[in-house]
Amino acid sequence: MFSDVADTVKNADFAFLIIFSLCIFFLVLNTAIMIFFCWRYSRKRNPVPTQIEGHLGLELFWTIVPTILVMGLFYIGMGFQKDSEVPEDAMVIKVTGRMWSWTYEYANGKIGSDLVLPIGRAVKLEMTAPKGDVLHSFYIPAFRIKRDVLPNQTTILWFVPKTTGEYNVFCAEYCGLSHSKMIGKLKVVSASEFKDWYGDDSPVKQEGPEVGQRIAVANGCMGCHSTDGSRMVGPTFKGLWGRKGQLLVDGKKVDYVADEAYILKSIKQPNAEVVDGYPNAMIANQLGDEDINHLITYFKSLQ
Repeated sequence: MFSDVADTVKNADFAFLIIFSLCIFFLVLNTAIMIFFCWRYSRKRNPVPTQIEGHLGLELFWTIVPTILVMGLFYIGMGFQKDSEVPEDAMVIKVTGRMWSWTYEYANGKIGSDLVLPIGRAVKLEMTAPKGDVLHSFYIPAFRIKRDVLPNQTTILWFVPKTTGEYNVFCAEYCGLSHSKMIGKLKVVSASEFKDWYGDDSPVKQEGPEVGQRIAVANGCMGCHSTDGSRMVGPTFKGLWGRKGQLLVDGKKVDYVADEAYILKSIKQPNAEVVDGYPNAMIANQLGDEDINHLITYFKSLQ
């Protein structure tokens, strides 16, 4: 409570503490009143119940006091209105949420699956999901911030990280088969470390396998496929090129070799042929031939 990891924490914790304290207070009060009434007005002590038709004082009390409490909570809530006013010098990062990964794109074109930020600088996240995807919710518990991420729409979230370290990023909206695995990392580093990692605002130049890696990250491939041989929702990319195995086609097992034709069909028509032992969960992606060629170059580098 009341940590200083981001500028969003203290106000959120204060509001929570007020509401939680009120809940505890009224829980104890109401429980005590009920116990007292059960004892005081039991049949033994009050054999002939008294009919009470009204009490002006009590009626005023339980009308005025709750109104004051609700208006007080409303006032606290209105204080969060300023959170919609993004500083003009905020660093803009485009966030894409898709089944089942987060992708971050910086002003210079640098793309990654981890959100890396400099300490003490305002950050504006412009968040969306691809058309045809599902609803997600960008959630950083340590920063007390959460915002829905909608297909084909843009939502905004901004904050100022104030303490270096690593923090979890979750999807807080159920989004299908691997929702629980849609976990990312937010890394807050010093200004000098960020400069070394980010470079400058000139467009990032990439070539060779790095181009394919960038395409894979940008299209959320890493949400279902590993590059280290570990099993995820889909087959690992490590050793993919030239791999032999079996596919399920119309309920029958068919041998395959992972060549250019196989990779092209797997991207364009992922539900036509599914690798045996894996779910039929991939969404079709209409990548161009050039992008697919870059992906193939990347896959070849992961042997």
